[in-house]
Amino acid sequence: MKKSKNNAPTATSGGSKLNSDKNRLKRAESKLKGAESKLKGAESKLKGAGSKLKGAESKLKGDIIFISLLLGLLLAAGALITLTAVEGDLVEVYIDGVLSESYSLGEDLTVDIAGVGGVNRLRVKGGEATIEYADCPDGICESHRPISRSGESIVCLPHKVVVTVKSAKGANAPDVDAAA
Repeated sequence: MKKSKNNAPTATSGGSKLNSDKNRLKRAESKLKGAESKLKGAESKLKGAGSKLKGAESKLKGDIIFISLLLGLLLAAGALITLTAVEGDLVEVYIDGVLSESYSLGEDLTVDIAGVGGVNRLRVKGGEATIEYADCPDGICESHRPISRSGESIVCLPHKVVVTVKSAKGANAPDVDAAA
């Protein structure tokens, strides 16, 4: 064996190279094991994400089915209401919950209604009734679409005026409590 400068024995150059190769091999094996464990962790995360994705897909399908059924139900209800609605024959005018006048939807007319604190102009034309003019501050009743079916109403809250279409036959005519 060779001696170093401080008289300590040293390994031959072939032996030290073998030891350093063994050390590098051990470090490489250690890194490989670490990489394998990271790969296994990533695989398990990927499997977990895949199962979450499948759960989300089934939830999305359930949501789509629910929304489709809800829309179908709403369309059916709207069709039922439209098809079973009875054309009205009379327009009744209530002022402060009390029946004031009744007019036929069959005759064209324009009438001024003296409500509580103001005037509304009712126009009946072509089987439809509408509020043509109102001197109330908001004028919401003026923008209401014309009414012609039994149970439909136009309300002017500031003047406490309710215009309701009724059917003389009484079929499908809801009982409207104008005072409420």
